[in-house]
Amino acid sequence: AAMARRLMKRMKEVKDSLEKKKNDDDDDDSDDVGRKSWDTLIKVMDHLASSSSSEQTADKETNNNNDTTATIQNIHHHHLSQNEARKRALYWLSHQDTYEQKEVGTGFLHRYALAVIYFSLEGDSWNRCSSASHSGTGSIKANDCPTDNERYLSSASHRLWDGVNGNRDDTITWLDLSNRNVYSEQFLPLELTLLSPTLELLWVSENPDLSGTLPEYMGEFQKLESLNVHKTSVGGTLPDSLYTLRKLSSLRLYKSKFTGSISSNIGNMGRLKWLWIHENEFTGVVPDEIGKLKKLEGVTLHGNKFVPIVKEEVQEVEKRVQELNHEELEKRIQELKEELAMRKGEEVMVQKKEEAHTPKEDKTLRRKLTDVDEKKDTTLEGFNHHKNMNVA
Repeated sequence: AAMARRLMKRMKEVKDSLEKKKNDDDDDDSDDVGRKSWDTLIKVMDHLASSSSSEQTADKETNNNNDTTATIQNIHHHHLSQNEARKRALYWLSHQDTYEQKEVGTGFLHRYALAVIYFSLEGDSWNRCSSASHSGTGSIKANDCPTDNERYLSSASHRLWDGVNGNRDDTITWLDLSNRNVYSEQFLPLELTLLSPTLELLWVSENPDLSGTLPEYMGEFQKLESLNVHKTSVGGTLPDSLYTLRKLSSLRLYKSKFTGSISSNIGNMGRLKWLWIHENEFTGVVPDEIGKLKKLEGVTLHGNKFVPIVKEEVQEVEKRVQELNHEELEKRIQELKEELAMRKGEEVMVQKKEEAHTPKEDKTLRRKLTDVDEKKDTTLEGFNHHKNMNVA
């Protein structure tokens, strides 16, 4: 209960700080989705604090603390609900975690979030770096992990846990849960949004037992640059908030179970370089806006249920991507052409002046003409070089 109240207090402080930053920064692209999710988490934490207090009172009256502890530590035999995962994470932080932090800062919220994610996604059944103390046999050899510090729920900083990277203040920038035998029917828990102020990469790919849908709260991750959900059972339609992620450069959803159409709002994702969504169940028309994404380098659309004209549209998109790759070269060629024309104009002007000069000036004039010719030849050589490259 005390831990829940501490976390709830810090959540309120961070939420207020984010809202103040939003009000002070007109360029902030975040929306109300994230703040609503934090409001929900604060209410959940308040409820957990109250319920935990009641449970502790009941435990004291019946003198069954040991039974309660044993029950909490052995829930890994069945799928945990998200509320059960939260309770287990709180218990771990309160009674088992020995990692020392100077204060309950944002990094501490991230540690709690990772613990909830671990329990929600059946972390004890992962194929690598599960918690040693929670593994099925209680043995550190239950599954592979390079070092004990890299195991989830270890006493080391959570920045050292496998697939996690972050800042010195223990805030998380990178979470990679790929190919880990993850199991969940509800995608990731709402606590994931506690990472949103700093998270840049989220990979949960190659987990066939991970299902659910991409939640609307994805819109809170305005710093996210890479999202990988491919080769999972995650499906449903893409949330509108996904198209607000303007910093996203890589979106890989292929070989999953996504449905519905691709919104024309994808045109707002101006930094998108990689869009791999093949072998899903997408329908409708491929929006023209995909072909207008100037930084797009790779796109895969096949294996979906787009309307029959999709073949022509895919060809058009591929053509547009190729054109974009040559735009800078064409621009340079045009600059060289203009420079060449200017040089030709200078030569004509010099020739006219030559006729008006005395013989004594011939030697100086010839030298100037020679300089112009040399510059012209250099320009032509550069132009032809770029032109040949473009043709190739």
